[in-house]
Amino acid sequence: MKSLALQSLYATAFSLSSSAEGLLREQSRISERELREILADRVVAYALITGKDGVIQFHTNPGLIGKSLEDPMLEKLLVSEKNVGRMITLQTGQSAYEYNYFFLNQDGTPRLFRLVLH
Repeated sequence: MKSLALQSLYATAFSLSSSAEGLLREQSRISERELREILADRVVAYALITGKDGVIQFHTNPGLIGKSLEDPMLEKLLVSEKNVGRMITLQTGQSAYEYNYFFLNQDGTPRLFRLVLH
């Protein structure tokens, strides 16, 4: 049963990430309004986009845009160019599914789209 739940979370995360990537590839600038519409699903705890420098370029919490993402795994995730999901515990104590989706920006620079689902 747990395996089916993880498969469902993975499928949801992949679908939302693919939709967001499509939007990002179509436009020269991130349209925050349209991206927020894609991520308005109630299962989304938060989402962010960052590059190798760790600076948050998009976040569902606009107050975090421009801040640095403190994640020792960031470089490994970007170098691996693989999409990776795992269970995490949020600061609230809630369990969540973190999905890290790798994509190349229009200029060819690697980006990481992190989606966290309840």
